[in-house]
Amino acid sequence: QSNAINSKPSSGKAANSEGNVNGLRSRSAPAIALTAASGVVWEYESGKNKSAFFKKYADSADARERYFAFRAFSECSMILQPFNTVDSIASVRAQLTTAAARNKMLVPEQTDAIDLLMQTCGDFHIASDRNRSHKQGAALLRSLTSSEQTPFGMARALNDELAKDSPNQMIIGKFLVDASNAFDGYSLIDFSGTLAAIGASGNLIMGGEIVAPESIGMLQEAIALLGCDYGQTCGSNDTKALVHCAYTQECGVGLAEAMRRQIYTPTQYNRILEIREQIRTAIRTGDTSFLRLKK
Repeated sequence: QSNAINSKPSSGKAANSEGNVNGLRSRSAPAIALTAASGVVWEYESGKNKSAFFKKYADSADARERYFAFRAFSECSMILQPFNTVDSIASVRAQLTTAAARNKMLVPEQTDAIDLLMQTCGDFHIASDRNRSHKQGAALLRSLTSSEQTPFGMARALNDELAKDSPNQMIIGKFLVDASNAFDGYSLIDFSGTLAAIGASGNLIMGGEIVAPESIGMLQEAIALLGCDYGQTCGSNDTKALVHCAYTQECGVGLAEAMRRQIYTPTQYNRILEIREQIRTAIRTGDTSFLRLKK
């Protein structure tokens, strides 16, 4: 498979196993149902109060529970960071509404999205809880990074290998296979940043060809789609999708689909789908040479 990221897309539209070029949870079931959300993952995805979820699992002895507790914390902190000096949910909501409006009338869907965001993340930004949760979050990240059983620990082990004078060329492919089998697709998101750094240096080979640094964004998008395939929630009520709705008036679709509509041409998007399918095949067959380090 030498037709990698820098090659031209094939004619016609790339399709998943259902014949749907989108293949996103935001519109239908994922192309392949490799995992079913259960336990703490289901609670993380369906829960409407990320602060309560964080408090419940931040001190858990189970690394999987602590990992999703940190995801809840980091997701809400990133989304509402501009409003972290207020002391009430109502004040956060007012500021978010003002920022979203930008001198234009909000549509009802935007108001609904803001309400859901406040219900989901607002508690993190109440003054009495904010400092404590941030300290807990920092401590939680340190503990997760020290454990190779978590995506952050896996990423640390990968970076340690990359720092060697002669790293294992197949370590990227092996890590990708391992990441796809862990934490219901969410670990693939944590992997994409490391992958981007390697690609930017010109040291990443995919399908026998060097991945051009300017093309690494498309590879990251393909990895994000894989996260959806392997269990990550990618629907229209996902927190990031709600933020996108609040600021753009593009509502009712998953963030991945919405962003691809705005950023990529149809040809580029079809190429992303092709890359996703190539990597998914490599994962399914255990081919750790498809995505590897340059010699």
